[in-house]
Amino acid sequence: YFSLIGDITSAQGSGNPEDQIFSLIQDNYGNHFFSRIPTIGAVWARPNWGIAIIPMDVSIDLSMHQQVGPQINVNGYIDTTFAYSYARNLDVDIVDEKDEFSVGGTLKAIHRVHVEEAVAAADLTQEGAQPFDTDSASEGMTIDADLAVFYTPHIPKVGKWSFLGFAAPSFAVVMRNVF
Repeated sequence: YFSLIGDITSAQGSGNPEDQIFSLIQDNYGNHFFSRIPTIGAVWARPNWGIAIIPMDVSIDLSMHQQVGPQINVNGYIDTTFAYSYARNLDVDIVDEKDEFSVGGTLKAIHRVHVEEAVAAADLTQEGAQPFDTDSASEGMTIDADLAVFYTPHIPKVGKWSFLGFAAPSFAVVMRNVF
């Protein structure tokens, strides 16, 4: 992604930006340029619960195509997530009283800015024009949840199953985006 943006910026500053950008896009027909730029977030976790704020998690996907003329198909997201998680060990005997069984969930609110458009090469000929323009974005917010179940069997120290003690097996089932 960043190499493509650098090439577009160089072409915009050239003596003939139209031909340079048309050629750049045509040379990359069928190629995809992707970047995911995670930001620094904040997490505070205590026994059984935690909260998190992840601001401006950016994902951008650009692909070169020719519909009427050379163009870049842009698909980009900027997500900001607020999440609260809670988990609990349950006192349940599945096979052995020393087995561990836990359940948990995360309630999350996600604010998303989304751009999905086809940007014509002619639109990029102006100095400073970028394929990913947040002015043409739509935005919204959703609330969702993830649920999980976690099972860790007790492995005996001696006997035919004792070799599993080295692997410490656990089993988890997660349902994402339940709502």
